[in-house]
Amino acid sequence: MTSNNTSIEDILRKLTSGDSNVRNSAIVAAGETGDPAFIEHLEKLCNVSDPATRYFAKKTIKKIKDGAQKELAQTAAAAEIEAAFDIDNFKIWLLNPNPERRLQALKNIYDNPPQIVLPVLSEKLKDEKDARVIATLVKLLGKIGGVDQINTIRKFLSHDDLRVRANAIEGLEFIGSEKVIPFIAPFLNDLDNRIKANAIKALAKFSSVETLSVVSAMMRSDHLWMRDSAIFALSHIATDEAVTMLQTLLNDAEKSISSRAMQALLKIGSPLALKFVDDFRAQSEETTKTSNVQMRSVMKETSHRPPAPETPKTQAAPHAQTAAEPLKAQLTSQVHDTSQVQATAHAPSVNQSPRTRETPATSPAPEPLRTQAAIEKKSEPKKEVQPETKSLKHQARTPQIDLKLNAPQQDEEIKDFDKLKSTVQQKKHDDPITIF
Repeated sequence: MTSNNTSIEDILRKLTSGDSNVRNSAIVAAGETGDPAFIEHLEKLCNVSDPATRYFAKKTIKKIKDGAQKELAQTAAAAEIEAAFDIDNFKIWLLNPNPERRLQALKNIYDNPPQIVLPVLSEKLKDEKDARVIATLVKLLGKIGGVDQINTIRKFLSHDDLRVRANAIEGLEFIGSEKVIPFIAPFLNDLDNRIKANAIKALAKFSSVETLSVVSAMMRSDHLWMRDSAIFALSHIATDEAVTMLQTLLNDAEKSISSRAMQALLKIGSPLALKFVDDFRAQSEETTKTSNVQMRSVMKETSHRPPAPETPKTQAAPHAQTAAEPLKAQLTSQVHDTSQVQATAHAPSVNQSPRTRETPATSPAPEPLRTQAAIEKKSEPKKEVQPETKSLKHQARTPQIDLKLNAPQQDEEIKDFDKLKSTVQQKKHDDPITIF
């Protein structure tokens, strides 16, 4: 397996380059390997004239030394843990019916798993049902075991649980052998963003051209989560090609994507990545400055522009009043005509005698006659034609009023009067009394 960026031979060759950018990128690559063999070559670069080269060389030397010391400490701690590790107690924890207890037992050994637990984990994986426990087991198998565990782990690449599939890819990545590439490659186009990102990150360690090609397609996706996964993968690939691809995402229309790309470049920290960051910041400041100048110019131009003449509100009043006069006169005439029609409908008929119209209040009709007339009047259905209410718009459209509107009511009143008169005449003949 090659290093994350380039081979050891390429790094050594670039460390002696006359181009400071190439030389500084090689220094960072040497630090990523953590190989103490580079310290001798880096110490020579601590005295060159370029201040950036001196800075990166000293920083990388410290990083390699710290990493070597940490590795020694971890190895010693692992030996102590393995010597003091109670494998029987660990097996009891793995047999606990509560999946939370089994998961906690695996987490307790995750950082420094002793080699003696490998057969126990492999056996437990055969009958474990909880998805979270399975996901942790496949990662631990890859972390502890070697190529012998590839066939065991790859079976879980088709598991129903997304977390299990994603962790199985990470387990194969831990093994680090090129033999895992054929099993991981199909997941470069997986629909789940975490699975796809894990596959890209794993294959990037083998400098796969196909990996960057898939990431490039993810960057052009309309889906926000797909572009975010591309940034995640590129930040782990960390080659100059990956840094250049991250630089294009700095101008993404979505601010969150642009911000994530900036963080990824700062995390990589290579000279090329930092250069892209500085250039983008300078460009952003210049854009902001230009926008402020344009805004001040527009505000200044607006402040010196003479105000537009205001139209007095009273100018439109005479015209509006003139336009409203015909409608007002027409409506007034209609109301007047309607009042006349209603008055005519309720007035006494011209065929009535003056004596009937002017009956003295001091001569009331006999009780039987009044009661009989009232009963006959009440027994007949009351027919009234209510004046039809019309909107102003409808009245304006139909100015003439139908004068026959109340004609049925007039005829009905005349019939009532004739009937009353006939009844009175019949009473006078049958029972002569003084009525009027």
